[in-house]
Amino acid sequence: MVLQVVRHLDGYENKKTIFASSSSNDKLYIDIYTCAFSQDCNRTRHIYFPTTMTDITCPKCRTKGINTLSCDSCGLVFTEHEEKKQQAIADVYALISRGNLTEAKTVAEGLADDFPESKGEFVLLLSNINRDINIEQKFSQAVLLFEQKKYDDVALLLRNIKAFDPALEEKIIVLRKKAARHNEYKDILREAEENFTAGKFGRAKALFQTIHDSKEQELAEQYLKKIEKKITGMFNQALQCLQKNQFDAAEKRFTQLHAQFPEMAQKTTGYVAIIRAKKKIREELLSAAEKARDEGRALEARVMYTFLAWQYPEFQPRLHALLDQKGTQALATLNDLSGDETIDFAALGLK
Repeated sequence: MVLQVVRHLDGYENKKTIFASSSSNDKLYIDIYTCAFSQDCNRTRHIYFPTTMTDITCPKCRTKGINTLSCDSCGLVFTEHEEKKQQAIADVYALISRGNLTEAKTVAEGLADDFPESKGEFVLLLSNINRDINIEQKFSQAVLLFEQKKYDDVALLLRNIKAFDPALEEKIIVLRKKAARHNEYKDILREAEENFTAGKFGRAKALFQTIHDSKEQELAEQYLKKIEKKITGMFNQALQCLQKNQFDAAEKRFTQLHAQFPEMAQKTTGYVAIIRAKKKIREELLSAAEKARDEGRALEARVMYTFLAWQYPEFQPRLHALLDQKGTQALATLNDLSGDETIDFAALGLK
């Protein structure tokens, strides 16, 4: 639908009536004033005009009129003028989004003269751009301070700052959060050091591992190396006990290692299973030896106790006490045995 000036009408000699022309069935409509033609312009028609007609002020020459398409005085086409204004505003916002704030300011400064009807809007836009230019300068300073690991100064500089440009605002938020996180690392480091001093190495390790990209990271890495050395030492001690058949001591060390460092479970589980199997065999042999002793088969008991003392060094104090009760023949070897019926293997459950 295209709006156009059609003619003067009786009773409105000093007014121009705006019609809306439609290509459909050559009918005419006056939708600006909510009136309509029932027939086309060459026939008798009934027109309904509003009792009052609104004046339109030209944004360029400020002349008033009722022509909604263009200014009768200067010829300005209103739709073209509005399109140019919206495009100019879009251009300014595009420059802002690309971070070209100085250029955006230059363009925006000329908009108030080109589009005086929106001067208030452009004054506000310029104010926002100028504020962002100042904020951008502060942000650049904050980046330098961050690189110098002066996180308290970064937080102070960016406190309560909100940019007009969403992209700049996002960068400020990210940097502010990074600075805050690095300040938290101080507290984390202090807590980790306290746990390390108290011997809670597992907790200390977990805390040290959360510290990244800060001046505290170097110190945290030094502590982590000490903890890894501690883990290696505990693991090697447990292995040495296992190799010496000191199963109780080995199991204790593996259990302590697992308790402090749960991540070691996969590495220690197999060893703990072997230890428990060995201890089960030990208990079965001890039970057989005690049965032989209770039934008066002293030689069998001596042999079993001697084997247990040799195979399980941790049992030696206890077993030697039992053997010493038998006097000078406390120890025995298989070479001391004679005859096939010296030891009742069936009674021992070893046949």
